[in-house]
Amino acid sequence: MGAQQTPCLDIAAIWSIASRVAEIEGPEGLRAVPAPAEWSDAAIAYWLAALGDGSRILHDAPIDLCAMMIDKTLDLAADATLGGALAQALRQQAIGLESRLNPTAFGRTDEDGKSGRRPVGHVEKFGSIEGGYYEASAEQVRPGITAFTEVIKAGSDIIVAPNALVGAGVSLDHGQLEFAGDRGGFDSRLYIGAVYGMLALTPGFYINASGAAGYIDLYDVERSFALGPARESYSASSDGYYVSARVGTGILGRFGNWVVNPAASITHERVKINGFTESIGAASLAFGDQEFFVTRVSGSVTTTYVPDDPLALRGSLRVSVEHDLEDTNLTIQLGPTANNLGFVTAPRPDSTFGFLSGQLIKPLPGDAAFIVSGSGVFGLQGQQGYTGTLTYKMSF
Repeated sequence: MGAQQTPCLDIAAIWSIASRVAEIEGPEGLRAVPAPAEWSDAAIAYWLAALGDGSRILHDAPIDLCAMMIDKTLDLAADATLGGALAQALRQQAIGLESRLNPTAFGRTDEDGKSGRRPVGHVEKFGSIEGGYYEASAEQVRPGITAFTEVIKAGSDIIVAPNALVGAGVSLDHGQLEFAGDRGGFDSRLYIGAVYGMLALTPGFYINASGAAGYIDLYDVERSFALGPARESYSASSDGYYVSARVGTGILGRFGNWVVNPAASITHERVKINGFTESIGAASLAFGDQEFFVTRVSGSVTTTYVPDDPLALRGSLRVSVEHDLEDTNLTIQLGPTANNLGFVTAPRPDSTFGFLSGQLIKPLPGDAAFIVSGSGVFGLQGQQGYTGTLTYKMSF
């Protein structure tokens, strides 16, 4: 319920104070009374809930005050999930870029089906479609979620030196997320652009870097919850942005038909959702700007089987462990109006987790290829996410 737990006695005291104010001043008088600064986050959350409709909450609500407070706080915490859910989806989608950030991206298959090295000035273009499924069970203040994503990607890179390439790409992501328990959800569109580069310092040692930025459009944002015997539902829309920067390094070793690629990187990601006010109603709320950021270190190993026939099917498997260096709690700003915001806090998602991904590559004559890939997340308590991608790559 936030950084602090509020005993039932505290909530009963708030109820008693609010009831007296409402009886003397009416609901409008109740709304004018600020929550005392010394109250805990959870107590402030309950007080803000009472401000929504003083007379109805204070006189018609069930007597189980603690259960009501918990239910309400979970509804509010759902909105803090916006940034985290979007960041998780984008993070998993970015795995596909890894194959362009190591020296295997220098390879090609020519018109005669022979393998070789891309010359300076050689351009490769690629496009892909991707589907994703994400699920998280309820955990502390985090509500359960289910989400689906559909993504279209396109990109290109060019060899600028015998040992270096640079590239750029764009993606359009459409997502639908629902909160468990019929608590609402939201739809999103993400427009992302990325640039990247890789430099091989020796045949087996390289460095790389990438950056991405984009616009987030949130629409059909809905918050639903039980208010005594009735059910309330409020809608809103918002927008925001996403930025990330990454630097990494790795080594490449070949053992017969196997290529092994241990690598390490550090990534900073930031998602910001602008504040919004819900549709007018008895318990509608305003939310302040919400920001979610991580600084992630990653260690990975990719193993690729390269057959002697350059046109034969090949496959790769990548496993990585990710660790978030940030440890500050998430903050949710909310209140009856945009000018009267309190806050509650929520714990960050698990700091250490992993990704497992694989690819099947079918090279084609003329330096083209079909690629089928998939990924999954592991080690996140109560969470799972899967993506499947189909990519076509060709040269010019």
